[in-house]
Amino acid sequence: MARNTPTGNVSGWTCFTYTAVVSMFLGFFAWYRGLALGGVAKVSQVQLLQPLLTVTESVVLFGQHLDPTVLVAALAVLAVLACVMAAQRTRVTARSHDRPQPLATATRTSRSS
Repeated sequence: MARNTPTGNVSGWTCFTYTAVVSMFLGFFAWYRGLALGGVAKVSQVQLLQPLLTVTESVVLFGQHLDPTVLVAALAVLAVLACVMAAQRTRVTARSHDRPQPLATATRTSRSS
């Protein structure tokens, strides 16, 4: 049985190393900082846009052809994102209406009664 040993030139290994270090290591610092600043529920929804942005960039930068299946999938991603954002807004609005009164306000109103 023959072994297939990976081969490559200096340019290829440099690109591989750059991808490994920058996107798979340094990118995590930026991602987790963004999660900390914006909140997990909001910021994690950005991941839903990644396939759509990838397809758009492939068309713009590389002249890729889009078939109808890809367009339907892109619209499905946008629909899911819209539903998630609407649900988050509804949940935030519901929480602000259900918020209990602060203790000091509650005791003042009960004393004046």
